[in-house]
Amino acid sequence: MALTKTSNQVIQQPYRKNFLINGCMRVAQRAVANISNSTQFGAVDRWKARLTTATAGTITQLTTASTTVNAHALLLAGMSCSAGGLVVIEQYIESRNSVYLRGKTITFSCLLYHDFGATTNFTFYLYNPTAKDDFTSSTQFANSPAIPIPHNAYTRMTWTVTLGATDATNGLRFQILSDAVTLTAKGVAVGEAQLELGSVATPFEFRPYAQELALCQRYYEKSDNAIWSGMSTSGSPYYLTIPYKVTKRVAPIKTAAVVYNNGFPNNPPTLSGGGSEVFMAEMVAASTTPSSYFQFSWTADAEF
Repeated sequence: MALTKTSNQVIQQPYRKNFLINGCMRVAQRAVANISNSTQFGAVDRWKARLTTATAGTITQLTTASTTVNAHALLLAGMSCSAGGLVVIEQYIESRNSVYLRGKTITFSCLLYHDFGATTNFTFYLYNPTAKDDFTSSTQFANSPAIPIPHNAYTRMTWTVTLGATDATNGLRFQILSDAVTLTAKGVAVGEAQLELGSVATPFEFRPYAQELALCQRYYEKSDNAIWSGMSTSGSPYYLTIPYKVTKRVAPIKTAAVVYNNGFPNNPPTLSGGGSEVFMAEMVAASTTPSSYFQFSWTADAEF
């Protein structure tokens, strides 16, 4: 039986109803990124953003959004752009999840805030990838009417649409797009983003943080640092096998950085293993040290 709490728009259910990952904006494994004309990830997992004609701004996380149920939001801060700038916020849904939505009625909702100085229109868009889970090429097939969002107030945006029989087969690209703007040190915040079955925007699904983190780690995972210790012999390779906490969508792109070492060259280990569940790190000792210690951080990126 579902347990509901409607006073602050929270709903707890024994199943997952929100097809967007990290719609709560709580998981932030990456660093803050400078916004640009190129779509990219910032601090908040699974969400990409860009600003056309951008000259300044960052893609970061807001942790004091008192209007949202969990005080978190995706924040595009300090944005400046020349005339005709477009704010773009989007998430890609992989085909294994989106295929269930074919031919069904779905509803999008989110809280959106901006401080542009006047009411500005924002619009929802949907795109089909040309090939399965390949978002380098996609075709727009639906969009909402322009939704006016007032200045300096969190406003709930909603849109209901019925997908065609083949829509979402190859994945689904969900996008929020502003009207053309000219900005100087302005911001946009998005929270409580939800995509669900049906024609009604229901209360936001508040999943446990550990569950939301695991959903994000299917696409991107960073370490708490990995450690090798023992006796080293000059020129000898040493290996450390590291399992991912969550099986990746595909074999990820791996990077590593040295945190601390004793008896090893000050360069990252060689990472190998092309699978989606485990990889291997190789370190080569520089000297014979009876109590060697090597510590490094790593990331695994399986995003689209």
